[in-house]
Amino acid sequence: TSDAGISDYQAGKAYTIIPEVYGNSVDRVKFLQAVKDAIAGGQSSVSIEGTGSYTNVNVKKNDAGLKNRLDAMNRIRTMTITYHIGGGTETLDSGTIVSWITGANSDGGVNVNSDAASAWINAMAAKYNTANTTRTFHTYAGADIALDGPLGWSMDTAGETQALLSLIQQEKSAERTVDKPAADWGNSYIEADLAAQHVYCFQDGNVVWDSDCVSGSVKASRQTPAGLFYVYTKETNRILKGPMKDGKPEYESHVDYWMPFYESCGLHDASWRNKFGGDIYINSGSHGCINLPPAKAAELYGMVGVRYPCIVHY
Repeated sequence: TSDAGISDYQAGKAYTIIPEVYGNSVDRVKFLQAVKDAIAGGQSSVSIEGTGSYTNVNVKKNDAGLKNRLDAMNRIRTMTITYHIGGGTETLDSGTIVSWITGANSDGGVNVNSDAASAWINAMAAKYNTANTTRTFHTYAGADIALDGPLGWSMDTAGETQALLSLIQQEKSAERTVDKPAADWGNSYIEADLAAQHVYCFQDGNVVWDSDCVSGSVKASRQTPAGLFYVYTKETNRILKGPMKDGKPEYESHVDYWMPFYESCGLHDASWRNKFGGDIYINSGSHGCINLPPAKAAELYGMVGVRYPCIVHY
């Protein structure tokens, strides 16, 4: 016994309805309960048919919903959608699209399984997303270093899922281009070489600013984190506070220029220092930030904007 259904995908062939089958399949759970009831009642025999234990046919070949789904599947059975993204190509084939069709709506369009479409988009995003993945950075000193971090590209999966559903509703093959930058940091970025205790600012591939610095203390295990970051906000006249201890911050430091790039770590002026660079950071480094001479911090603040790439390495 089986319900009516729709034939499997075959290239070049239309979908058809496979009629229901009336057989002798038994609902085992229902029949077992009938047997238990018969034994409890002292009966010596049980009729499968009499207990209604044969499996019923629930969907027949003339079912309106089944016919609507068949019509919808046949309208898009040759449809494909080709994506162009980051120099690559991804094709959503007709068999996959058809497998997402759940029927036709009252306007004559197709109903699509949005969860399945979203899963396909998410799988494509995982292939092309670069944010929080390991990449190679070529340093000013000429070395290639593997780094990861939030700087990078991430697909707008919610937006792309809606765009995909709209394309399927058009019921014809289509192409879609997803804009993805060729490089995550381009040729304008901040590079903090903490092994050299020196910071550079690049614009259009040229060093337009540089300065010695003092980074997080090695002795106190407060090293500045390395990675691919970006300046996530900019503030002036800011009070930086340390973690709370005995009801008050461990420290409070006023800075004129604040450019954070990772959690509470950022670039800022340090008026309390009179020396920068060298090996100061080993024993007398910061709490994790990159300290700059006040005049240099002011210059950098005027050169970079929010989301300006900031790459930190040792």
